Amino acid sequence: MSGARRRRAGARGWRSGWRIALLALLATLAAAGSALAHGALRRSQPASGATLDTVPRLLRLTFNEPVELAVAALELAAADGTPVALSPLRLERDSAQVLLADVTGPLAAGRYRVSWRVVGRDGHPVRGTFSFTVAPGAQGIATAAPPAGAPPATVAPARDTAGAAVRPAPPGEEREPLPSEAFDAESPLYAALRWATLLTLVPLLGVVAFRWLVLHPLGTAAGGAYAPLVEGAAARAWSMGLALSAAVAATLLARLAAQGVATFGVGGLLDLRQLLGLVRGTGWGTGWLLQAGGLAVVVTGLAHARRSGGATGWRAAAAGAGFIALGIALSGHAAAAPLVGLALASAAAHVLAAAGWLGMLLVVLVAGLPAARRLADGERVRGAAALVRTFSRAALVCAAVLIVSGVVNAWLELGSIGALWSSAYGRTLLVKLALLLPVALLGAYNWRRVVPALEEANGAARLRRTATIELAFAALVLLATAVLVATPTPLEGG
Repeated sequence: MSGARRRRAGARGWRSGWRIALLALLATLAAAGSALAHGALRRSQPASGATLDTVPRLLRLTFNEPVELAVAALELAAADGTPVALSPLRLERDSAQVLLADVTGPLAAGRYRVSWRVVGRDGHPVRGTFSFTVAPGAQGIATAAPPAGAPPATVAPARDTAGAAVRPAPPGEEREPLPSEAFDAESPLYAALRWATLLTLVPLLGVVAFRWLVLHPLGTAAGGAYAPLVEGAAARAWSMGLALSAAVAATLLARLAAQGVATFGVGGLLDLRQLLGLVRGTGWGTGWLLQAGGLAVVVTGLAHARRSGGATGWRAAAAGAGFIALGIALSGHAAAAPLVGLALASAAAHVLAAAGWLGMLLVVLVAGLPAARRLADGERVRGAAALVRTFSRAALVCAAVLIVSGVVNAWLELGSIGALWSSAYGRTLLVKLALLLPVALLGAYNWRRVVPALEEANGAARLRRTATIELAFAALVLLATAVLVATPTPLEGG
């Protein structure tokens, strides 16, 4: 085949790949629309809609996952909106899924509405309401109204960091959106923020992986013959890491703001006490702090590496990358899994493996191959081939870790094979796997066909084309992951 015909065929393949990627994106968004249903309240005492012959003295709400007491809120109100006093919130001694509050105020005959807000250990804020009725003549009914002018009594905060009370819904509504903007962890904008976080974090971790898994072995190979390539690629990777760090910092701040709005409403952004309670008193906050602290360590390491040119700064950056991966794990379903230690380790390994394969592939295209193009004519092709071959060996190991950790995660979160098609979480996972398949096939094609032909005249250009399509599908895989994080697992009742 002539060069012109090969170029035309390559262009057709390029356009076809982008069409497939676009169709996959539409399929992912369609799946997202059906998967983002995060139920929370399993049952309550009194039950929703019940008519009671005895005045209740305890509210008992059982949720589908453990709740964070520090940011939980509960309110009991009469039909006219008059609040009824409740004791400070507490969790049942044997179950963090059960929220309790004593009814300390008097109840007359009539309808009452319970409004609640909880945040699960995976960071998902959810709120809702239910109603019950105290029948006329019920045992324990109030015989006298509260004294006129008495201050309204509402639920006391579980801790000083509990935040504002939940506003009641209109009569008869069993579930209400989060405050006026109806913004929560299931909102498309929130999912977009999670996606943006992954799109910046995975390449940032890929920069660190590139330094240790590609440039380090390449620098010691062939008696230092690739030193100019290593030096140029390291400088470009450093610049890329600094730019990505700024982007990650922006997404982390945006996610903190979004979590504050989803939990407390827009007013929560103006209350530093509430935001501090969210960060310090919840598992999501611990994960966020680990990501922010890990980012600070990465930036410090990059700054030291730039000044000294040694490996100490890059070692610090690698430690920071580990903190970030653990923080991501703590912000997802692993934090609420039965075998939490194994789940967190597997989820963190999954993040690091994705960075070592897909994040590092982006760094090869943006930093590695451009550095190779700056070499002398006689070294350019040889250096690019050596760089990509070194990456391929590391990527194979990372892909294996990604598969093993993915199987472990699915085993811990699905509970059964049937849940793959019978639950929203399982169906979303199938979408993710369907998107991952072309990534794996393109990776295998690059490894078996493109990499061996790198020393041909158009080898590097061919790799850039196929790797770009691979990365486009990888971005969709991260989108499916962002949706998956917001979808309750079958073990949580999803």
